[in-house]
Amino acid sequence: MAIAIDRELAGDINNPSFEVINFCIEEHEKEIPRLKMLFDYYEGNPHKLNEEPQTTPHERGEVFVNNAKYVTDMMIGFIVGSPISYTAAKGKEIQPILDVLEKMRIKKHDKELEKGLSTMGVGLELHYLSLKSGTNETVPKISWIDPRGMFLVVDDTIERAKLFAVRMIEKRDLKREKFWEISVYTEKGVITYLSRTKKLSQNNMIKQPKFKEHFYQAVPVVEFRNNEEKQGDYEQQLSQIDKYNLLQTDRIKDKENFVKAIMFLYGFGLPEEEPEKVNGQYVIQAPAKEHGTGAEYVTNTFQESEVQTLADSLLDDFHKTTYVPNLNDEQFAGNISGRLCPFC
Repeated sequence: MAIAIDRELAGDINNPSFEVINFCIEEHEKEIPRLKMLFDYYEGNPHKLNEEPQTTPHERGEVFVNNAKYVTDMMIGFIVGSPISYTAAKGKEIQPILDVLEKMRIKKHDKELEKGLSTMGVGLELHYLSLKSGTNETVPKISWIDPRGMFLVVDDTIERAKLFAVRMIEKRDLKREKFWEISVYTEKGVITYLSRTKKLSQNNMIKQPKFKEHFYQAVPVVEFRNNEEKQGDYEQQLSQIDKYNLLQTDRIKDKENFVKAIMFLYGFGLPEEEPEKVNGQYVIQAPAKEHGTGAEYVTNTFQESEVQTLADSLLDDFHKTTYVPNLNDEQFAGNISGRLCPFC
């Protein structure tokens, strides 16, 4: 998430002070719980904001239909399932550029970038130079960076000009002690700090910072937005995902309770010293009724058709609001011929 600050207050943007960097890190940390929650939904471990679940839905015996993953995977297929193509203007030659993009594995990169945009609403792209193996020749590289570990800093003007970017990596030394590698990307180069804590200070420095020139003459980080609000493709539908899974979980529990119904025996008992349970069902003996002996179950009644109608309604609203079609819908599939999506 780009953090906007006053250009004059930022001081030397080619060597930001610890005070400026720490302020930006603190602002970025406010967004991390939300980003983590959104990506955890994609990975099949849903939870509320600022919560850290100790178990998975499977371990809790809950049903989890991963509609979040369905939406993101569909979006990836729609947008970059067929690789982005580049066409030169009349009389122009771009084959050298296409060759460089191929070496960058741009197709794979586009899918990673779109995955980050769809899940968390924002994506960061880092440009850098790498030495070609066995030579002194540098080759351009590109990489998607998880927005939970990197952010861009811009000025607070209308142009939102880039000032610098910060990447934070938590590491461990050989003694298993944690430390942080914090890299600051400026227009001129990369400043790397090794700190005992995420908050920079002279007392927390493990080594002297290193500076490496990158020759881009600009901050080599690009921020992409999924939309103006920087929201994920299923972020506004989290409640629908939760309620649909709650409904499905309750349906399974209702079935289990139906099987474990209470059996009343009127006027007689069962062999084997009158067991309390038969195949998981509770058995209660009672005096005979006026019309004689008998047996019956005590169960909760529920209308499966009504439950299914509610489930279908939730699912329809989900697909309507995410703009992602339900490929399992018979009406949808029956009107389509050929491939349904770019990656089918």
